[in-house]
Amino acid sequence: APPLRRRRERAARTRRQTSKPSTPGIITPFPVSGGTYTTSFETRYDPEFHEIPVGLPEELPVGVVVTDTLISFIGPVPFVNTTGTLEEDGRFNTQGTGTVAGFQDIQVLFTGKFSADSLTYTGVYSMGVAGGLPGEDLIGYAANGTKSPDTVASGDGNQWIDDFEGLFNEAFENQDADTLFNYLNPAVINLYGQAACQDYLSSIVTNPIAIRVKESAYVGNWTWERDGFSVNIPDAYVVQVDFTNDGETTGLEMHLTRDENGIANWFTDCGEPQ
Repeated sequence: APPLRRRRERAARTRRQTSKPSTPGIITPFPVSGGTYTTSFETRYDPEFHEIPVGLPEELPVGVVVTDTLISFIGPVPFVNTTGTLEEDGRFNTQGTGTVAGFQDIQVLFTGKFSADSLTYTGVYSMGVAGGLPGEDLIGYAANGTKSPDTVASGDGNQWIDDFEGLFNEAFENQDADTLFNYLNPAVINLYGQAACQDYLSSIVTNPIAIRVKESAYVGNWTWERDGFSVNIPDAYVVQVDFTNDGETTGLEMHLTRDENGIANWFTDCGEPQ
């Protein structure tokens, strides 16, 4: 063979010997562990002047809860919680429905992207994307979140939340309604009364119920809404759990607070307010 052809054949053999075999790509979930992000909101679109009646503060603690490729943003009222997808490059696309400026069933869209280290995110938070607000137009905010260093996800330091999981499950295993009552947040007892809560817990404690904590985040002030009543709860945590009842498991969102002794207090609906 001519010299030039031999050189090309040797070069081709060298490339085959030194190149690495191709392998299928592995999709790695974006490393957002959850937690609380101090988030600023700046009005960017408001042709119908919704800003004042909506009353969204310039800054809020927003809890981020991640389960595989699902992500939730949870904050105090008037923030409307959203849930959706988290892409492997850090982009998120979430939706929610809630009350905005006194109008119910308002659809909200929150899209954006986390930084490479997942310590910050930028996004657009839009309320009224499907109408429902006066003028049938939305209000849009630029959102910028920074992870708060003093909050962590469950399993990374919130031992009291993990302890609550064990106490809660043990109470159901032992059909111990008194323990469940003792760990109720005082706001629950104030709303329904001691007798109603004791009767309710006694009626459900025989069910084969258990929870498994997956993620938690500090959300600060949270409004507990039940039976037409609204109670402001300071220093609240949102906890994402697997809830199992009679062998069937579903995802469930719980809220907890921590008393002066570092013990978890939980919330439930005991029936009719007193």
